[in-house]
Amino acid sequence: MLSDFDKAHIQQILSGHGDWFSAMLIRLIGHADKVNREKLRQVFPEHVEAFEAWYRGTPVDSRA
Repeated sequence: MLSDFDKAHIQQILSGHGDWFSAMLIRLIGHADKVNREKLRQVFPEHVEAFEAWYRGTPVDSRA
């Protein structure tokens, strides 16, 4: 589960902030190619969607 903090701070996480699992996972998603991102989506769909929303410049849904 992706925390509301992580959803609200995707940019900072991608800039290197945070050493917890979700922060490292979000950075990994950012580095993944399309094939590997889809593999990660199978296990961590909320994390991938949050990254993709940030990438598109759309609000990251912070509702649980």
